Amino acid sequence: MSIKRYGTPTKPGALPFSKAAGADGWLFVSGQVPRDADGEIVTGNITVQARVTLENLKKVLESAGYSLEDVVRVNVYLDDPRD
Repeated sequence: MSIKRYGTPTKPGALPFSKAAGADGWLFVSGQVPRDADGEIVTGNITVQARVTLENLKKVLESAGYSLEDVVRVNVYLDDPRD
């Protein structure tokens, strides 16, 4: 079995974690947060943050040759249960 990693950071000082790992036709995506292209956390309400997070997820999937239509399961963790 061969494991391929996607989205490994190339910036100096970045944590050495892949955004996704694939093996045998499966892709496992790590936890995503609402970060912009510069790596800064996007502020705003839950709608703004969810949109950014889903766009980031979509980019990770596409970099590995997948799309949102291939997603089987998603877990969402909220800081504020009122969201």
